[in-house]
Amino acid sequence: MSKSSLADMMDAVRATLAPDSAEGVGLKISGVSVDSAGNARVLWSWSQDGDAPYVKGSEVDAPDDLKTPSSFLIRAEVSAPHEILLYMTSAGSFDRSTRSITLHREFYFKQRLGDEIPCSDCS
Repeated sequence: MSKSSLADMMDAVRATLAPDSAEGVGLKISGVSVDSAGNARVLWSWSQDGDAPYVKGSEVDAPDDLKTPSSFLIRAEVSAPHEILLYMTSAGSFDRSTRSITLHREFYFKQRLGDEIPCSDCS
């Protein structure tokens, strides 16, 4: 992996959301190393703005069933702004600030080959 190949993942996000816009969508991808004791830590991380959103070596709260000792995981996080189109409070008023929410999902994947997936220029 490299930052440029990770940047191509935004194309996948845009294709998935089409015909809707991907404006405001956030994407973070991290390589997570699980040590022999089952502790998951960031090996490298990347976000769509090119920064490293997580400090290398910081602990990751991965699902227990995926923390196989001496293994590697990819964590992908996606967030998207969403405006609720039909919304009423109990008083019947439409407060625009409460109609906008951010949807967030986190996914974990195991590599198929090798011991880990390195990123040559990620932090």
